[in-house]
Amino acid sequence: MLSRQDLERSGVDQANIRKMRLAKHMTRPAMPFDAEVLLDCEDKRLRPGEAFIIDIGGALRFAFAALLPSGGMNLQAAYDLTHSEMVDACAAGKALVIGRAFRVDWLTG
Repeated sequence: MLSRQDLERSGVDQANIRKMRLAKHMTRPAMPFDAEVLLDCEDKRLRPGEAFIIDIGGALRFAFAALLPSGGMNLQAAYDLTHSEMVDACAAGKALVIGRAFRVDWLTG
């Protein structure tokens, strides 16, 4: 796993870490490769500069998320900076934030 120093730098309690393996076709938009993402499953407060795994209607997003004054969200794919998506307030209210991604290992084969 990670060293204590790495965890402290990431601001993560070891008890809250989960590993999620994502096949490249599991997210919207599709990722270039499969990935293993380490998540802090207790850190679900969306904020600028942090990437999160978010489930919206059964579709996963691995994205930087910004909350909008309208109650919606702007999602910027963490792996494709040319792709952004606006989520309306209704869909944003049903979104499930799985956790903050603090480490990603791309499985390039």
